[in-house]
Amino acid sequence: MARPIIPEFEPEVVRAVADRRHFGAPETVATTTIKSLEVHGVMLSSRCDKADEYRTMSRMVESVDAPLRRIISDIWCDSKANACYSVTLNPCTAKDARVIADQLDAACMKQGGGHNGISISGSQGHIEVDPHWAGDELL
Repeated sequence: MARPIIPEFEPEVVRAVADRRHFGAPETVATTTIKSLEVHGVMLSSRCDKADEYRTMSRMVESVDAPLRRIISDIWCDSKANACYSVTLNPCTAKDARVIADQLDAACMKQGGGHNGISISGSQGHIEVDPHWAGDELL
C-alpha cells in the first residue's frame, strides 16, 4: 500500500483562519481537509485535523507488524496535548497488545522524536505507555 497523500493548507491560510476565528492561535486550526483516514484498516482521527498528525499516525500503523495491524481498530491524536495518542484494539491477547504498544512507541520515536503518552485499551485491558522523547534516557 502506498503512503496516503494528505492534503495540507498553506501556512498563510492557517494563519488567516487563526487570526479570524481562533484569537491568532494556529494550534487549534485544521491544517488539512481530512476528517479521518483509514490506513491498513485502522481508522485515524485528530482532534484538530492536523496534517502532520495524520502523517505520524499513518507511519505508526505502517510500523506495526502486518499480522498485528488488524488488531488495531483506531488511533486518535489529541492535538491539544501534542503527540498524545489513544488507541483502541480489537479483541486480542495481552501479549499482542504489549507488542503493539512497544511497536507504536518505537514508531513515534523514529518518526517524530517521541510522544506525550499512548493510551491503549481493548478487551485485554488497558496499557499506558508513558511519555517518551529522544534524550529522556540522559535525564
